Amino acid sequence: MAISFLASGTSTGASTSPIAPDYPAGTAAGDYIICTAAIKYSTCGISTPSGFEYLADGQGGLGSDGSDMQGTVRVYAFGRVADGSESGTFNVARSGGTLSVMWARTATFRNATGLWDVVGGTTAADNSAGTSVSFTYDIDPGFVADDWGVTCWAVNTSAYTVSTHAMSAAGLSGITSASPLSDAVVIGTKLRAGLTRHAIGSGTSSGVATYTHTASGNNSVAPTGGSVLIRLREIPASGTALPIFMHNYRQRRSA
Repeated sequence: MAISFLASGTSTGASTSPIAPDYPAGTAAGDYIICTAAIKYSTCGISTPSGFEYLADGQGGLGSDGSDMQGTVRVYAFGRVADGSESGTFNVARSGGTLSVMWARTATFRNATGLWDVVGGTTAADNSAGTSVSFTYDIDPGFVADDWGVTCWAVNTSAYTVSTHAMSAAGLSGITSASPLSDAVVIGTKLRAGLTRHAIGSGTSSGVATYTHTASGNNSVAPTGGSVLIRLREIPASGTALPIFMHNYRQRRSA
């Protein structure tokens, strides 16, 4: 069994709502789609897009809302199992508050069976400005070998590039990380957001995970922000009713 990253959609940002991200090219029935979305100010939220499940949202940041390189940023993760009809764009809209900038982008993952066990609801904040950006999550989603962790993150400035992505957790080893999405959103009060995937080599997690990356610079309040951690697991085809977990709620899907 193996999970793979298929493709990402187009980076989409604006200072108005809604925005219209697209589905990644090549998405087919049974693939798993994650839509990562981020927004500033702290009073804003994002509504769940039609056809998606809400997985989690996390927020963090230092300084006052209203300008680049400071303020609170909020990141959301939404997911869906593709049915093969995905093409073109869909709307992502704000919910309440004062909007300065919002962003969204999709990513598609694939496995051999098209059956998924997905755990969301795990969040973290980094409220300590520095070039070492670190998110320690609040819940252990129960990683085992061959799972993938997906970290959706956003920070309160577009000014710095990021590198050296890594995830760790007690009990796990051989984790391979890659960052297919890291977008500077230079609209409104600006932000940077992305998605990083982590293939679990071996072990069973026995504690919460930490995701880190390195920023190219910092000031007294940036980069700071929030993150969501998602666990992806392939379910073997067995001809029986199999569970998909969305935001820690159990749903049933026939194989």
